[in-house]
Amino acid sequence: MSKKGNKFAIVKLLDYHGSMEFMIYEDKLSELKEDFDLLKPIAFKVKIKKEEDKTSFNVLKIMRLKDVKKERVKVLKDDKVEEGNAAVDYLPFSVAIEDIQDDAMIKSIFDIVIANPGEYPLELCLKGDTADVVIESSLRVSQSFVKDVEALGISIKYP
Repeated sequence: MSKKGNKFAIVKLLDYHGSMEFMIYEDKLSELKEDFDLLKPIAFKVKIKKEEDKTSFNVLKIMRLKDVKKERVKVLKDDKVEEGNAAVDYLPFSVAIEDIQDDAMIKSIFDIVIANPGEYPLELCLKGDTADVVIESSLRVSQSFVKDVEALGISIKYP
């Protein structure tokens, strides 16, 4: 219960790099209980707000996994880097991963990222049967990153 007496739930998501928590307020919580089979995968459309060292997530919509592909996403991002007195825009390198057989591939890509720091934003595109998932990261890589990733047999889109 919130301080105002409203019901809410805290959802904790975990992956290989850590965890994040977000709150689902009463209106979305009742929607979740009534409309969804909780034994099947669900997706959350969230608004992400970053302030200094704190990131907050507000659930805008809860969907069945099969409905996610129809959903439009509005992404606002700032990929400007200050160089001298002028701001320079860098388009992201996009690594497309079609078939993840094991964690070794992800570990290899991560090692290449660490070995090639630079000015280009990095995003991962996980190709799935029903939809693709694009993960924007705060990581930045150099142009030499491309050669090393392509040597693994992974396709990459770059400017």
